Amino acid sequence: MKEDNNPQEGTLDLQMEVEKNPNDSNAHCKLGIAYFNEGRYDLAEKEMELTLNLDEKNVKALCYIGQIYLQRNQVEDARKKLLEAIEIDSNSVESRYHLGNAYAQIGEIGLAIKEWKKAISIDEKYSQAHYMLGVIYLYQGKSDLAIKHYKEVINIDPNDPFSYNNLGLVYAREGKLDEAIDQWKKAIEINPDYAQVYYNLGLVYARAGNYEKAIEGYQKAIELNPTDVYAHNNLGLVYARLGQSEKSIDYYKKALELDSTDVYAHNNLGRAYDTLGKLDDAMLEYEKAVELDPNDVYARNNLGRAYARKGRIDDAIQQFKTAIEIDSTDVYAHNNLGIAYARIGDIEQAIQEYKTALKLNPNDVYVHNNLGRSYVKINKLGLAIKEFKKAIEIAPQDLYAHNNLGIAYSRAGKLDLAIECYRKALEINPKDVYAHNNLGFAYTCQSRIEEAIEQFKEALKIDPSDVYAHNNLGIAYARSGKLDMAVEEYKKAIEIDPDDIYAHNNLGLAYTYQGNLEKAIEEYKKAIEINENDAYAHNNLGLAYTYLDKLDLASEEYRKAIEIDPQDMYAHNNLGIVYARKGQTEDAIEEWLKAIEINPDYAEAHFNLGLSYTDINKLDEAIVSYKKAIELDQKLIQAYGNLGLLYEKKDNKEESIQYLETAFKLAEEQGNENYAQNITKELERIKGN
Repeated sequence: MKEDNNPQEGTLDLQMEVEKNPNDSNAHCKLGIAYFNEGRYDLAEKEMELTLNLDEKNVKALCYIGQIYLQRNQVEDARKKLLEAIEIDSNSVESRYHLGNAYAQIGEIGLAIKEWKKAISIDEKYSQAHYMLGVIYLYQGKSDLAIKHYKEVINIDPNDPFSYNNLGLVYAREGKLDEAIDQWKKAIEINPDYAQVYYNLGLVYARAGNYEKAIEGYQKAIELNPTDVYAHNNLGLVYARLGQSEKSIDYYKKALELDSTDVYAHNNLGRAYDTLGKLDDAMLEYEKAVELDPNDVYARNNLGRAYARKGRIDDAIQQFKTAIEIDSTDVYAHNNLGIAYARIGDIEQAIQEYKTALKLNPNDVYVHNNLGRSYVKINKLGLAIKEFKKAIEIAPQDLYAHNNLGIAYSRAGKLDLAIECYRKALEINPKDVYAHNNLGFAYTCQSRIEEAIEQFKEALKIDPSDVYAHNNLGIAYARSGKLDMAVEEYKKAIEIDPDDIYAHNNLGLAYTYQGNLEKAIEEYKKAIEINENDAYAHNNLGLAYTYLDKLDLASEEYRKAIEIDPQDMYAHNNLGIVYARKGQTEDAIEEWLKAIEINPDYAEAHFNLGLSYTDINKLDEAIVSYKKAIELDQKLIQAYGNLGLLYEKKDNKEESIQYLETAFKLAEEQGNENYAQNITKELERIKGN
């Protein structure tokens, strides 16, 4: 709002009037007002002082001196002059209004409101006071009162664009976007060059997802005010949401040309670089943001995430911790810190951070998902399922939660429930590649190979570059005996991502099944080159060496796997096999016992333990081991056969025949003709005795 005290006479005419009548207080006062309106405050003050010398009770002169002091930020001096004017004339609307402004300038909002209300009680059509009350009530979130006073201004002056603009802001804050847009359009009708209104239109259109209109608004705001940093920033954000990262970068850079210290622009530019995979450039921007404002929690979170993606986990953790020191209630920082701890295997600490985040915001779906995934990692599947269900309760359409719940059910052996979850995810989004992959994997576990293949192919239709789907399709082909097709899928995965350890390992396994052990070894070595701490690759390489009877090399690889992951039951089992083949029976038994300690339900380790106990003539222990193996895997043919032979040694012909007949039946069911023939010979021999 602007003062309406514009003198009709030009400044030169007023100067001439003062020269003619140097003792005319009104002439001096009018000239002072003219100087004030031109921003020549020293001259204005001089004329007002001359006015007061001639007329010490001139309220207008006192009021203007008060305004001059306000322009200079001499608030206490201004207050004294305005109070002096009010003491002379308690009904001076201008004095009451400007005294309210003085109080507002020093944060005494209650006193400011009181003075503006007094101004309105004197003159209910004094629009400036209504306008300022609207500003304050808008700031305080008292929308009804703000609307009331802006409407009063509009009733008094229907051509006031500022009140239409601010009324639009109130409606926007209330979520009434259509009403807000209507008010701003009226402001533009009155003043087509009102840049702030176009900026506001850009904001609400962006919020409503109407990005085309948002772009129009911001571009017009920039056309009218090319130095508007916020408009450049927000236009960049709109282009970012449209996936046009390069365009967004152009606008963020322009914002930084206008103001190189703008932390918001550095953060936004970093996010754009991040999206394009330009992680080093992104880190540079986040670091600048932190340097400019060390207390910017958002920048520290972004920088920490970038460090984490570069593998600098310790640096990432430090950034998240600093963010929490700045603002202990920042859910995002606690969540990010949890993710970082999970990356280094500190699952318990990760869980604590997720729990802290959920205390701050119990309805954060993302954190519930992350907490659930941490529980999955430590095999607390019941707690994991609870978290994923909570996430779904909060957000029934959350794909991530449905997929995660399916994974938890799958890990718990509840494949039918897992499949239901993946199907639900696909109902929500039929093009969710992750859900197609997970559903296919569940089908693979149920030996529903054709259905699994269908899901993996569907995933690849949606995203031909999905490495995970190529790998899974390869596994399905391998499970159905189509090794050549499996090899092709693994090769496609490696072509897309040459550093995919999973694909190199799988390709190595496929070559192993084809009997091409040299090629298998080559793939496992590539996997180890990518990540020397990949226990799975060392284990697989050990297997290949075992098949080639290179037992020393094999044992070396198994030991490396165990050094990396002491809980790797497969590596312990395989190392036991090598020891057994080298005649180191006691060492073999020790490794199998370690494998069983890690997983008491590991059938193969129990079976192998039975073999070694037999070798050292501990027949009772061998029988216990074979029976445990059968309990865990009822289709383990050789365990039945070996039990039959052990019971013969213990002169228990009836038990011997019973186990051998079961072995024979299973061998026929599984198409193992050679083993069936061998068992037949043993049965004939035992029955003939």
